[in-house]
Amino acid sequence: MTGKFYVLDGIYACGKDTITTFLCNYLRDKGRRVVSIRDPGTTELGEAVRNIVLTPIERNPLAEAFLFLGARVQLLDFVGININNDVDVVCTRYTPSTYAYQLSKVDEQSEQ
Repeated sequence: MTGKFYVLDGIYACGKDTITTFLCNYLRDKGRRVVSIRDPGTTELGEAVRNIVLTPIERNPLAEAFLFLGARVQLLDFVGININNDVDVVCTRYTPSTYAYQLSKVDEQSEQ
């Protein structure tokens, strides 16, 4: 058996963290091993990228998107190791957020 990868995505303050806690507890109650992660974050590179993007500096939207994607590659290694070791991974934010936030800015810039 392998672990599963769950993604909880949504707008700011919609309850992702609350649902993440509920889901993790539910899975643990069912006897599953669970780890909760965030994107960007979790890995050393992911946390560094998170700190960069939370810093209010002007940056090209495409550069920001590439920062997120670089952190995600590192995160996928972490996810793969865990699910292959029969650990369920619950992730707060993932690809849908990148499309909604970073890549939409890239589209807007290309239209100008």
